[in-house]
Amino acid sequence: MSCCYRILVLLVFSLISLDAQATEALDLTTPESHQVIQRTGVAPGAGYADVLISGMVPEGITKTTWEYRLVKLPEQSPSSDFWINFTPKVTEKRFSYSARIAAGGWYRLEVRCRMQDKTEAVGNVSPIGVGEVFVVAGQSYATNCNDERLKVTDSLQRVVAYDPTKQEWVIAHDPQPVYDNSDGGSIWPPLGDALVKEFRVPVAFVNAAVGATSSTQWLPGGKLHTQLIASGAKVGRFRAVLWQQGESD
Repeated sequence: MSCCYRILVLLVFSLISLDAQATEALDLTTPESHQVIQRTGVAPGAGYADVLISGMVPEGITKTTWEYRLVKLPEQSPSSDFWINFTPKVTEKRFSYSARIAAGGWYRLEVRCRMQDKTEAVGNVSPIGVGEVFVVAGQSYATNCNDERLKVTDSLQRVVAYDPTKQEWVIAHDPQPVYDNSDGGSIWPPLGDALVKEFRVPVAFVNAAVGATSSTQWLPGGKLHTQLIASGAKVGRFRAVLWQQGESD
């Protein structure tokens, strides 16, 4: 009897292993890790954003049920098995869908493809948030000209900055990822912490500032205007442009 039991257990584990191997990895392009998407409204903790979920369709995936869910971090497992069905737009090998997500975060976004009761492909990205996004412009006071480097102190590290060189979102510790390569301290970590505390949502900065520049260089036709526009285009929607300029300009 014990021999038969061991054989049965081995068969079960073999089937589980084969099923796991059959599950394809679902490559998600957007949203990006540590990305914050601008919410609607201004009330603390309220609002939502229509978040673009996109990625590559795995080979062989045709007739399938698409589902996604959000896991609120720092929890490592979902509080329920509630998945939301969605119908993406599929163009050649890419899929996209706009999902309405409540303000907050961090979240882990999980996406899967299913055929009947079998999961064909699964992918996830984390952390992501829906909150406040700001574009930063100006000169050295908006970059890293302070003597003391500061760090984000929010316990969940919900203050991020976009790094234009690495093209990724990072925790907004000093020095900030900026175009002029300055490497001192800035006002952005403590400001981000204060905004997170006030609005109870993640905060993101996209910094286009460059030291030793005048405000006229940022006007339409100025050499930095294109850089400012590109920074705004990166995030699509944002709350405001935060401008910090020297006293002599």
